[in-house]
Order: sequence, then C-alpha cells, then structure tokens
Amino acid sequence: MTIIRAFVDPTRRAVVQIRPLVSEDDAQRVLSTFPSLIDRADTRVVSSKEVTAPPVNGASAGWAHEALYVGRLVAMTLAVVSGRHVVSIRTRGARGAWSWAQLRDVLAAQLLLLNK
Repeated sequence: MTIIRAFVDPTRRAVVQIRPLVSEDDAQRVLSTFPSLIDRADTRVVSSKEVTAPPVNGASAGWAHEALYVGRLVAMTLAVVSGRHVVSIRTRGARGAWSWAQLRDVLAAQLLLLNK
C-alpha cells in the first residue's frame, strides 16, 4: 500500500508518498529506479537534471531531481530511504516557490511520524 498526501494552494503544490517495502535492501532497489520514473518525453520540459540530494535526518540514502517546464514552472523531486520505506516528495510551482531545504524539512517531518 502506498500512502499519498497532497498539498495544493493557488501558486504551488506538493505530493508526498510513503511506500512500505519488504526490507531496506528492497527500498534501496526501488530508490535506484527513480531516475527512470521521470517523464523525459514530456515536451513541456525545457531542462532536466539530477541534483545532489540534501541530507534528511533519519534517511540512509537519497535522490533528487529538478525540471524546468515551459512557462517557468519548476518541478522538484526528493526521495529517500528510511528503513524499509521509500518516502518521496514532488513539488511544482514558479521558480522560488519551493526550496530544497523545504523539501528536506517536509520529508524529515514525515520520517519522524513514520518512525514513532
């Protein structure tokens, strides 16, 4: 079962997903598939790049990606492994609507709740 939480306001949105898996090794394998999940065929994408994932408290590994879309929208994805879970956040908004620190903090808060 995947748990999904969505946050939307007029200028930006975020979707957080929590995927429980069988083991931490399984979670690491799923994290390694994240690059293939990015829709590189989307013709609205102007540029797309992997970036260094900010460290998230409680996470053993991470992956980050940023895409710039036509119309100056920016999509940011941060995914981490915590135990047997993969937790990710994908945001979209105008440039500057989200920061990597904000994505990191949202995931850190989710990991705190998950590991209670």
